[in-house]
Amino acid sequence: MDYNEAKFIFFTDTQYAENDNGVGSVSPNQDGSLSGNMQYFLDAGANGYVLAPITPNFYINNIKGSVPGSNTTYMDRCIAQISDFINSVIAVEPAAKFWIGTPSINSNNANYFSNSSLYGTYLATLIDYANALKDKLSGNVWNNNVQGLYFNQESIYTPDFNVNNLSANDEFRVINDFSYYVHSSMPTSYGSDTRVAYNKDLIWIPYLPILSNTAENNTREANIFRRIGKIIESSTCFDCAFIQPHLSGLYNDDEYEGVYYNINAYVLGGEISDETAFLKNKGELNITTLCNSLDEEHMLYRDGARVVADSEVLNSTRKCALGVEYELNGTYEHVYIKNTTLSLFGPYRKFDKYVDTKPMLFYWQGEDFTYFAASTIKSIYNPNENTGIKGVSVDTDNGYVAALTNTVYRNYMPALYNGLITPSENTASLTVTNGQFFGTDVYELANNLSALFTAEYPDRYWVDSLDVAVTAYNNDDTIKSVQVSVNSSMNLTTEQNNNIPFRSQVNNLRIYLSALAGTDAFARFLNAHNWLVENVTYVETSGNPYHNCAYGAIMSDIHTATSKGFSAALKLLCSELGVPCLIVPGSKGGRSHYWNCVKLDNKWWFVDASLNAPINGDTYKYKYFLRKTPDSYFRINILPNATVSEDSYILYGDADQNGIITANDAALIQQCVLDASTDISPAGRIAADVDGNGNITSNDIGNVYIKVSNNAFELPVESKIKGYN
Repeated sequence: MDYNEAKFIFFTDTQYAENDNGVGSVSPNQDGSLSGNMQYFLDAGANGYVLAPITPNFYINNIKGSVPGSNTTYMDRCIAQISDFINSVIAVEPAAKFWIGTPSINSNNANYFSNSSLYGTYLATLIDYANALKDKLSGNVWNNNVQGLYFNQESIYTPDFNVNNLSANDEFRVINDFSYYVHSSMPTSYGSDTRVAYNKDLIWIPYLPILSNTAENNTREANIFRRIGKIIESSTCFDCAFIQPHLSGLYNDDEYEGVYYNINAYVLGGEISDETAFLKNKGELNITTLCNSLDEEHMLYRDGARVVADSEVLNSTRKCALGVEYELNGTYEHVYIKNTTLSLFGPYRKFDKYVDTKPMLFYWQGEDFTYFAASTIKSIYNPNENTGIKGVSVDTDNGYVAALTNTVYRNYMPALYNGLITPSENTASLTVTNGQFFGTDVYELANNLSALFTAEYPDRYWVDSLDVAVTAYNNDDTIKSVQVSVNSSMNLTTEQNNNIPFRSQVNNLRIYLSALAGTDAFARFLNAHNWLVENVTYVETSGNPYHNCAYGAIMSDIHTATSKGFSAALKLLCSELGVPCLIVPGSKGGRSHYWNCVKLDNKWWFVDASLNAPINGDTYKYKYFLRKTPDSYFRINILPNATVSEDSYILYGDADQNGIITANDAALIQQCVLDASTDISPAGRIAADVDGNGNITSNDIGNVYIKVSNNAFELPVESKIKGYN
């Protein structure tokens, strides 16, 4: 297999195997159809699935033992679960490819190999397992859908591993000998069955400690790194190795004794101690070094030196492809790590650029992360898919997102809104319904209230955030009342304090836009969007607080805004015009970014007015206009019962509505210009207005010819949209 574009998703047994309720977190349904969770992963665009089986008590010989309270062995249960899962997925996706994991020994029990006599027991068990698995699956599935096996073993981390002589280690002998059977045939010494047993690929997923430099010859990290590099580049064991960065990289080394590395503190913006800052830096170096290794196609130390010299690299037709595991989330219990969650650890996004060129594997744990994992994988595997705004992701930790569907928080919004009418009124008191905030952290309360308030009421432009002070508790320690005060970064004049100029401008805009549009909701929204795009200058970042709110976008003496200001202004104008609209907080290119979700014709759409504003001579107004609602997290959690846009797009320039842009489209547009022809369909007329200025002119003809020559077919608009010409 060519692993250059391999895109894998990793499933643990707790995800694909049935639990006590009859389903796993991503398991297929009993009738062969797929549950919603599993369908999300099939839609993500992976071309392979890695399945890791159960491992009883971490001891390989226990795999043949009975499950407590059952006559079934662990091996039988494991193989049955994997077989059921594979067959159910194939029923929906006949071409699905699988790499099936072996029973494992993890790093905590790697000293299992201290007794060399167990080498034969382990190898025989692996072979018996693979044979039983093959017998369980049909010949068609084994031949066409099982692409390979995953060697699920971490024994190379034992301290006595001899990196200078691989064949001297029982740990390596198991890998090497099992690799022979996977790639070759089954010998008669393991039974009377002399069939060609596997002829499959073999993959490996080793994890790295904190990386070392070349000079660190005797450190545990350097030795582990050398072992991984030697096995990958100096043997024929594996066809592909996905390297786990393990950002924490913490092991029982004296250097890190007593260090408590709380990754959450880094992820969520909390304070970072000197120790955690040190280790965070190490983690990012780990990722940077892996990126460099992928670029060089050789394992490197963090100083850039090769782990394996050219003279030691095995020149073989079975050269191991080097890939990376994108550890979307993981929860670890370690002497130095307590319940750390990696799901939002930003540096992992450095690997996104390798999706189409290097092997990539996604791994996560737990049902709670399934929706998040599926949408994140999809956004990375299909970054150019026409389902939304390219290169952006929703900030699922934003307090607005957390509070948006929480009726408790929403119920307090009107009182806050009416209590903070002008900037001079910068405090409001709330009487809390008994027990509604029981156990709620006051910081969380303030964060969620302020995020929801500022997103829902952008006309209160001076509110950056809200502070919450508890003024009274009930007898059961629940919060009884709070006082809310405003944080503002603006130096407001007396006139601004009265909110009169801004309110006057908003009222004038509402009257103007309504007169243009009449009663048509789409036209009202379109006019609001176009007014912003045509009148407001977009800046990516700004130190001016007015640029981050609706005030900077709407006031004529400024008319400058960041994406946050654009989204706030569009939300405000939509509210004035009676069009349902939400602000979507997220990121783009590693920076904070905001856009909107708008409801038209009973469907929700994404729109990004800031990216539709003229930038670098690009005058298209509808590049990110009414896109499908793409983000599964947003769709499932924020709009769970709503109808989202699933209609097809047309392309600007596609005048004949055949789905492609050709010279025929230019000819149709030319006829339309010369003859004022109305022969083309209304949707075709929309597409013909390539420059989006509301008229079909010779400029549109030229733009279509440019599109044909450059294959630059962008600017989708939904086909049922009402005309704006």
